Amino acid sequence: MVRRTKKIIYIVGGVTLGFLLVMFIMEPDGDKPSFFKGSLSGQNDKFITYNPLDLTQTKALSKFRSCIGHDYSGQNIDGESETNRSMKNYIEPIDSLAQTTQQVKALAPFDGEISEIESDQDPRGVQIWLTPDTGGNWQFIFFHIDPLPHMIEGTKVSAGELVGYANLTGSGNFDMALKSFSGFSQKLASVFDYMDASVIQQYETRGLTAANIKVTKEVRDAEPCDFGVGSGNDDWVTLI
Repeated sequence: MVRRTKKIIYIVGGVTLGFLLVMFIMEPDGDKPSFFKGSLSGQNDKFITYNPLDLTQTKALSKFRSCIGHDYSGQNIDGESETNRSMKNYIEPIDSLAQTTQQVKALAPFDGEISEIESDQDPRGVQIWLTPDTGGNWQFIFFHIDPLPHMIEGTKVSAGELVGYANLTGSGNFDMALKSFSGFSQKLASVFDYMDASVIQQYETRGLTAANIKVTKEVRDAEPCDFGVGSGNDDWVTLI
């Protein structure tokens, strides 16, 4: 009878603990104790150790939360829901490389592997998803890339390694994004918040900082995007 009672207690306790764990994972980071915030996603790691772009080929980048392109939104890193904004960066190459293929480089931003290659039936290349060896449950995403032939899912890459070229056929830009996965949620963050000092310094010498490459949530909440209408120079940071 005692053994049976203990078994029941263990089962009930296990189910309860599992339920509480699921509720904790799904709870927005902003509601969690400070020592838990970001711990499931490596939020505080500066794991981007190599510039994913060749800045000699780069003219300008759109801001995180800009109105360029299309709606690409969801939860931010604090677990807050955001809508009607582009939570990624578009990259505009220098004029001499406009409309080209096999020219504008996409470089691995860290040591890691190609976790996914997604086609989406897009004639302008594929999405390449890269996972770092360190830095939590992050995915760095290049859009509109023609990968090198040997760059397939599961391929290990080293920081700075060429993974492919932007396909700019019929378009003036390509794009990149950063997602964190934890529990049942995925969160969008600015690539520039997770660059180590040596990488972000390369941008700072060209007039771009982790701050000026972002539109704040408060500003965008007050001025939601109407994609395709009214997008202008304020959405871009031009490198000097």
